[in-house]
Amino acid sequence: ERIKSYGDIIAAATADEIRSVRPGESIGMRELAVAITLHVAIRVVFSVADADRRTEYTRAVTALMRANTAPLMLVPALRRELGGHGPWARLVRLRDDLDRLLSDDMALRQPDSPAGADMLDVLLSAVDPDATGEPGLAIHDQLRTLLAAGHETTATSMMWALYHIYRDESVRERVAAELAHCRAPAEITALPYLGAVIKEALRLHPPVPIVLRRLKEPLTVGGVACAAGKIVGIALYALHFNPSVWPDPDRFDPDRFLRSRISPFEYAPFGGGYRRCIGAAFASCELAVAIATIMQTLELRMPEREQNRREPRSVARGIAVAPAREITLDVIDRQPVAVTGGGR
Repeated sequence: ERIKSYGDIIAAATADEIRSVRPGESIGMRELAVAITLHVAIRVVFSVADADRRTEYTRAVTALMRANTAPLMLVPALRRELGGHGPWARLVRLRDDLDRLLSDDMALRQPDSPAGADMLDVLLSAVDPDATGEPGLAIHDQLRTLLAAGHETTATSMMWALYHIYRDESVRERVAAELAHCRAPAEITALPYLGAVIKEALRLHPPVPIVLRRLKEPLTVGGVACAAGKIVGIALYALHFNPSVWPDPDRFDPDRFLRSRISPFEYAPFGGGYRRCIGAAFASCELAVAIATIMQTLELRMPEREQNRREPRSVARGIAVAPAREITLDVIDRQPVAVTGGGR
């Protein structure tokens, strides 16, 4: 229910991040997308509008994400301190730095006050009668997850969507035509073709390409028996590129999502079941509003050399997979009117 009210924040944050962009420049999609999504995450989680405070959070979250490498996530044996040195010790120090910022903001809130407009208020107002342990530590875990998972995965999806929009002129023209008479974020999130472009980008490039679950009872899939307690995974690339479900699966074709309804057993960029990503609706809203704000504010063009290159591979970047190379767009002009919200 809160997502609609966040549209104005997303539009304002995106406008802030592209305010200084000028014609004749080239902008890197990764740097821009990460800046926008982290700005949005900080504003939505904490309502931090002050630029200096936001910079503190940006530095802390960025440093923590860079230190949280794939080996540390996937190999538990590496998670040990060696006399205060090593990758794990550094990660713990950076986590503690971010936690100090979180604690400072939590101390300014009243736990028994009505939930406000940001996620910190929502968490502080929530009560779990069955919870054990220190409540503050649990909230720190949730806040770190919201800040980390809530921006890097969305940034990756934004990069891929912009890549396909500006690589194919017909796609760009159709999105631009939808946006021509659409300004309010609430209208933007309902645009069918823009929504289809985002869904198709997520099909081709799911930011987290495997969904893991621990089995509560034995399960046999494709003749392979798995015991209770085992961790199994759904490989989203195998699902999203299955030619029996997706004709010509390697082709970027947003119209797939306009021609028919897609089953959650065929398409799962946000996982599935009751553990489906809780931020799925917000991520879709953020992608639509941010892309619309960029397109209605800047006239961009993909350099010819990039258009003629093969599509970049997806490689691991932190907790998500992203284009293996930086994708740049040339700034041709600034448009006179940007997407605006309701005065937030």
